[in-house]
Amino acid sequence: MTRLLSFQAAARQYSEQIASQFASLAAAGDRLRAMQQDFVKSAAPSLAALVQRRDGLAEQMRQAARIALPLPRYDFGADLGRVLDANRQQWVSNIRRLVEFVTQLIPDNLRGLQAEKLVEVFKVNVEDGTSLAWAPRTSIVEQLIEVPDMEARGVILVTHASEIADDIDASLAVVALPEHQDLKSMLLEATAAIRAGLYRPAQAAACAVFDTVVNEHMLKHLAYTGRKTKDKTRNHFRPIEVSEWDDASFAEVGLVLVGAGISTAFQHWDRGIGQASFNRNGSTHQVDDGSYSSAHAVRAALIAHATLRWLDEALAAEQDEGEAA
Repeated sequence: MTRLLSFQAAARQYSEQIASQFASLAAAGDRLRAMQQDFVKSAAPSLAALVQRRDGLAEQMRQAARIALPLPRYDFGADLGRVLDANRQQWVSNIRRLVEFVTQLIPDNLRGLQAEKLVEVFKVNVEDGTSLAWAPRTSIVEQLIEVPDMEARGVILVTHASEIADDIDASLAVVALPEHQDLKSMLLEATAAIRAGLYRPAQAAACAVFDTVVNEHMLKHLAYTGRKTKDKTRNHFRPIEVSEWDDASFAEVGLVLVGAGISTAFQHWDRGIGQASFNRNGSTHQVDDGSYSSAHAVRAALIAHATLRWLDEALAAEQDEGEAA
């Protein structure tokens, strides 16, 4: 697609176009039937003349084949109209379900944003090593994508830290699989620490959850093979770069909005010249080298929660499919 529209607007536009297309196709069926009838009439004199000829049987068969083969075998115009009319409701329903499915790929706190703002979310994820999926609330997301740099975004994150912690808690309520409950509890402790102003303990706890989700559970779930499976797992959520946004598929958009910051957060950390963004390696191995901050604590909680929720929903969907099979 040359340009991604607002997904809600796209869904509405798609439904309207479907109804219009069915009317056009039905009319096309009538025109096709009329063309076929004219073609049969024009061929009829040649066929009649052939019957009256006294040539040998073999020659008559050859000439009959030359005339008869191009004639339509069925009344395609009538068939097309009947198929479209009989299945109109089902086709429209199926396409609407497809649009709803595509819309579900976009986290609910981001669905009201225009494409120009969604690409800004993508940029923030990549630059900050975080995720704005499912939390924070839309009004805070809009503030974050309006300011020019990571430092300004950090001010917003700390200013609204308690609200963001509440949004993360609300989002974590959907994490339901038993094997994820310890990780969920640890993140809830991290958000409680954020509300209490205990940013370093919050960052440490969130970073530990993030590391476990990505390097253990997600690694197993995505099951990449060959060399550098950890890198492949982290890059799974960054199938495109920001410059390729206009040509992205819906699935690619869904992935980068959730996890484009994963590969950033796992970038190499060299002592004294570490990353300005939230970084798992610095937070784990270089805790006294500027890797901790109040803003990074919020960034860590956001991306840890987003990766855990994505994994939980993916595994739950697989289990549902298995039970339905």
